[in-house]
Amino acid sequence: MIHAARLESSERLQRIYKLLKERGPIGATTREIDRICDTVCAGSGVAELRANNKKVRAVFERDTETGRRVFRYFLDEYNDDIL
Repeated sequence: MIHAARLESSERLQRIYKLLKERGPIGATTREIDRICDTVCAGSGVAELRANNKKVRAVFERDTETGRRVFRYFLDEYNDDIL
């Protein structure tokens, strides 16, 4: 079980949530989330959003030339807006 921050009180989670909401159907990659939201572990932030009952989808996009996997995250449309 993850000890997740509360979305209502975490500026970090609010930045990730806002980015995914703004991006809509384009979504954001792990690297984009880290860079734009000034985080170091987008995957943990996404897990915390899920623990806050936000529906975040991860879709495999591609492998890089160095073998890293690129995922793109999407916030499903039916989430309630709390911000």
